[in-house]
Amino acid sequence: RLREQATSLGLDEEVIFHGWVDTAEVQSQMRHAHFLLLTSEIEGMSNAGLQAYRCGLPIIATRVPGLESFVKPGETGYLVNPQLDDLPEIIRRTALNPEISLKMAPACQQMIREKYSIKVSADMYLSALSTIRSRHE
Repeated sequence: RLREQATSLGLDEEVIFHGWVDTAEVQSQMRHAHFLLLTSEIEGMSNAGLQAYRCGLPIIATRVPGLESFVKPGETGYLVNPQLDDLPEIIRRTALNPEISLKMAPACQQMIREKYSIKVSADMYLSALSTIRSRHE
């Protein structure tokens, strides 16, 4: 369906569907992309989204729990309705205007540093463990 949409929008040369690739290749490809497309119906914490933000890559995602709190519209990407009827226009606008993604890149990388870095995650786990421990003393 997405391939058909890309073709119908005249984006055959702009959109590449790679299929499965290993982690190193994912990072390499993300560094050359304009955005990451996440059209999940259900999503928790997206590892692909974390990788994208680390690379400074904005996300175009469906407005579903998990992604709604992860993607900041206009700052780190865009949210589209789950029916996807607004998806083609947002893809088109973003693909044809790469400066949009370049402007969002610093906010994406900042979000990773401030909310999802290994240090932040470790501190959160240590805090949770400390709370649990204090409740049992």
